[in-house]
Amino acid sequence: MNAGTFIRLALVSTWLSIMQLAAPAAVASDWERLPQWNSGDTPERGGPWAVTLYGGLVSDERLTRLLFQPWDASVESDTPWLGGSISRRVAGLGKGLTFELEAGTGYRFSNEDTGEVWGALFARWDRFPWRDTLYTSIAASTGLNYASRVSEIEWSEHNSRLLHYFTPEITFADPDDKSLEGVLRLHHRSGVYGTFNGVRSGSNIVTLGARKRF
Repeated sequence: MNAGTFIRLALVSTWLSIMQLAAPAAVASDWERLPQWNSGDTPERGGPWAVTLYGGLVSDERLTRLLFQPWDASVESDTPWLGGSISRRVAGLGKGLTFELEAGTGYRFSNEDTGEVWGALFARWDRFPWRDTLYTSIAASTGLNYASRVSEIEWSEHNSRLLHYFTPEITFADPDDKSLEGVLRLHHRSGVYGTFNGVRSGSNIVTLGARKRF
């Protein structure tokens, strides 16, 4: 993958993530006024820094099935995964959209026996009408993930340790204390239809965890 392809991929992925989460803000304002950039650091969101610890199970299902038909999806009960990350809120756009930078590491145990590290930019939306009853946010990332080896689930005709990192998640917290969040995250590595060294495969991990903001 050459530099030009990588830059185009990063720009397109970031734009798609932003547009998916910014749509509610655009509809609410009827596009009459462009939202203004800000720090995103308001007391109602908790601290800008965060540490997340989570674990889950590897799945050989496709990403679309896990997202839209999770009740029919299967996981590999003998292939656990544990990971952690540190992140910081770096900017906000309008009232509901914020952006975070994250660095993390994880390990797949059992027959996978694979370590990985990643860096990513997350876009997060938190302006839900029930936010004063149950504080909720959704987020998605674009970034890079490097694995210590190509896992069995990802193995195909073309392979790469370096793949794209796309991770949608949903969080929940007490509206009176947002310093501790519960996190449901879909940890996804893929070649983005051959963009990375011709790789057309990928892997998914369904995870649950907790996030401490400070």
